[in-house]
Amino acid sequence: MAKAVNKYINGKIMELDYVKKYHKKMWLWLSKNPFMDKEDWPEWVDMGGNIENVRASCFCCEYYYSDNCEGCPIIWPHGNYAFDDTLLDMWGNIGNLYYFYGDIHNVDIYRILRSELAYEIANLPFKDETLLYTIFNQQ
Repeated sequence: MAKAVNKYINGKIMELDYVKKYHKKMWLWLSKNPFMDKEDWPEWVDMGGNIENVRASCFCCEYYYSDNCEGCPIIWPHGNYAFDDTLLDMWGNIGNLYYFYGDIHNVDIYRILRSELAYEIANLPFKDETLLYTIFNQQ
């Protein structure tokens, strides 16, 4: 079996299990707080919590150390990235679950949909660590 991929956050090794745990925790919170954004999560140090802010307020982006979704450890539906040019949202914009979630921000009638999308994102599966090790070593 390939060696697990490790990234550093605030001088500490960030394991994939950490990413999974806090990704889920943040997105479940967002599902219960549909008018809030990732940056508003109360666990961030900036919000009075004890978790240091990460790249793009996304544990997956910090793990891959990127501002784009190309190596995201999540298995996104309809593609491997948060962005998927084969899907259109209700306004005809290209996107995927994450982009649909962002499109309906602060629209009261879509609060339930935003909550459901956040819940779905919280529960997306992650790629196998062996596959991630291969992806990281090709970069």
